[in-house]
Amino acid sequence: MLDFPNPETTRREFVRNSPIRLSDGADWGFARPALRLIPRVQVESDLLGRNVERVALDLRHGYSPLIEGLIDALGGACDHGSISEQYETFFSLAAELLLNAHDLTLQTACALLSVGDVELPRLINEVIAVITEQGDTPSANSPEISRHEPS
Repeated sequence: MLDFPNPETTRREFVRNSPIRLSDGADWGFARPALRLIPRVQVESDLLGRNVERVALDLRHGYSPLIEGLIDALGGACDHGSISEQYETFFSLAAELLLNAHDLTLQTACALLSVGDVELPRLINEVIAVITEQGDTPSANSPEISRHEPS
């Protein structure tokens, strides 16, 4: 068996995560959705009617664009893809969630995600529960987008 690093020593600080037991028998953290601050340029008129650019801020609860894209790809594969495409997109998403929470190589992440057919449904259910925050989502963590302007 491969010699895996320790989940505690590889865990990235300040990344919200939920533990899932992987192939080495240890509980590894998978990145959970978090508050994202997204600056953008907003054009407004000043008192003299001139266009003025300023920075506005969007607050959103979710993942990085890369992970959001993988979540969308998984949905598309489940709706229209082959079984092979579904597995590939699922494991791509799971690996990225694991890599976001731990300082690992992709090769190590794939080895940790290697489960047998008996364990696969559990792994799928637990990863889906992490990305949807089933069972532990406070109402303040709803995925709505709100716009706040800096003072």
